[in-house]
Amino acid sequence: MPPMMTRVAPLARGSYETLRERLGTPYARNQPSTHGNGSKGRTPARDPRDRLGRRRRCCAHRRLRDRRRARKPCGSQPSGGGAFHGRIWRERRGRRGRTDPGPDAGLCTAGGVHRFTSGDVGWIVSATTLSFPAIGTTAELTLADGRDADAAEALMRRRLHEIDRAASRFRPDSEIVLVEAMRGPRRVSALLSGAIHTALAAARDTNGLVDPTTRPGAPGSWRSVDLDPHRRVLDVPAGVEIDVGATGKALVADRVARDVARLLQAPVLVNLGGDIACGGGGRAWDIGIADDHKAEDADQVVRIRGGGVATSSTTVRPGHIIDPATGGAVDSPWRTVTVAARSCVTANTASTAAIVLGESAPKWLASRGIAARLVARDGTVVRVGGWPQ
Repeated sequence: MPPMMTRVAPLARGSYETLRERLGTPYARNQPSTHGNGSKGRTPARDPRDRLGRRRRCCAHRRLRDRRRARKPCGSQPSGGGAFHGRIWRERRGRRGRTDPGPDAGLCTAGGVHRFTSGDVGWIVSATTLSFPAIGTTAELTLADGRDADAAEALMRRRLHEIDRAASRFRPDSEIVLVEAMRGPRRVSALLSGAIHTALAAARDTNGLVDPTTRPGAPGSWRSVDLDPHRRVLDVPAGVEIDVGATGKALVADRVARDVARLLQAPVLVNLGGDIACGGGGRAWDIGIADDHKAEDADQVVRIRGGGVATSSTTVRPGHIIDPATGGAVDSPWRTVTVAARSCVTANTASTAAIVLGESAPKWLASRGIAARLVARDGTVVRVGGWPQ
């Protein structure tokens, strides 16, 4: 034995006896690890003398002798010399030599809108899509991780049921119908107050182009509605009806995407009749753009990384968009307007306002930095705000 080991060995034996007496149990010596060598090609090769039986080292501060044992790999290496792990690394961090954009990259208003290319590599996930009828349209929920699909669907159905009971104009027992029937200032629920507050904010931001009080034969009068959002007190004048259908569906899409993403801690995509909202971030979604959200073939596919996308059309339900200035069906030169923004509510508001504006819609959208795709009646496509080709 070398001179140094002659001096250290008695100290090590003494430390071992002291620990065994103090703990009352045999001291567990180091065991070989079975978790692989941990190098994965990123650390330099070890000295062959470090293997078991070739060299012994001491820990100076504890005076305990520690044998370095060779660790066994946890399994055979896959074919290709580790290509599988390298492929996962590249897919999660983008192509080699290029940084993968984060969830806030891309257009400022769209939260990242890019033209889809088949060469782009995305996350390897087992996405699950749930679809069912709700609130007069088709509700779809796409989960990046479908292991908790039942809980996510239950949460989405509950949120849709709540907004239907609060703000639907097709239910005689909805809260908004009862409040209008009783007249006078009334305290309303937080959900209805938020929905009406969002609708009035959209009317204010568009200068009345999107008016929740507009109905066939009656021009809009959103300024006559008095809402205190802090006390949740609503006063609707006689003869005025509030319909939050334009922004209410988009608001629910944003909230469902947020709540389900928090529940699952994973990216989700919500589609309520063409009003699309992303939640959770961390991945890109490929969205097909068409006149009808039920169409099988898309006119264009774009990739978004956050926010929302909304489409307003005059071809699926002609006459359902009312001009707040006249109370009649809008006569727009655009058959479809698709907008991408930081939220589905913003996208829905801008797309509806563009249909009402008509010829001046592209200029109005561009002045606000909103990415949009407008399709004229003759099929001509106009792109503004950096919408991809």
